[in-house]
Amino acid sequence: GQHDQILRWLETLPMVDGKRIGFYGLSYGGETAVRVPAILERYALSICSGDFNNWTQKVAATDQRFSFMYTIEWEMPYFDMGSTFDYAEMTYLMVPRPFMVERGHHDRVGQDQWVAHEYAKVRWLYTQFDLADKTEIEYFNGGHTISGKGTFKFLREHLNLPERNAQAAVRINDNRDASIPRTGSHRSATEAPMKPIQTDLQSGSQSDPFNSRLLE
Repeated sequence: GQHDQILRWLETLPMVDGKRIGFYGLSYGGETAVRVPAILERYALSICSGDFNNWTQKVAATDQRFSFMYTIEWEMPYFDMGSTFDYAEMTYLMVPRPFMVERGHHDRVGQDQWVAHEYAKVRWLYTQFDLADKTEIEYFNGGHTISGKGTFKFLREHLNLPERNAQAAVRINDNRDASIPRTGSHRSATEAPMKPIQTDLQSGSQSDPFNSRLLE
């Protein structure tokens, strides 16, 4: 309901094109990127960063230390989700709208193999409808963070953003050590933190990479 109301409000603003509103989320924002835009069709596209996974294994696996069975994570109230649908099935609801996954090789929320296995089902469905050009996955040599390379290109292409405006809107200063995964408080307590990403915008600068930003 909150997202639906936010979309309604954004559509009333003179500087916002209601047909070009996208969702780009990291971590729990990435979790939201799979769930909310799938059912709110006024989102033109969605990008899931640092979260796309085989959810059943992520929650219940006992052979991986990053499983929620071993972390400080609170309980996950997803009744019978493991027996009904996973990330691929939720993403199916995005078709025919564009959808992208951003995955850091060193992101300890999951494994590349899990992510690739789950995303392959998404790619397959888009291809059956001759929409393979509307979905992508990008791997980068980093941790639990936004890379902002292929994803910004994806935004420019599918939201029809001018090159100059898109580059000026968000710029990442890559001053982090890519070999050390970034972690949040809800991730494994054994993970080492990364240096913060500096996010410079037209109106100023912001050191918190988790804040959302609107692109004109």
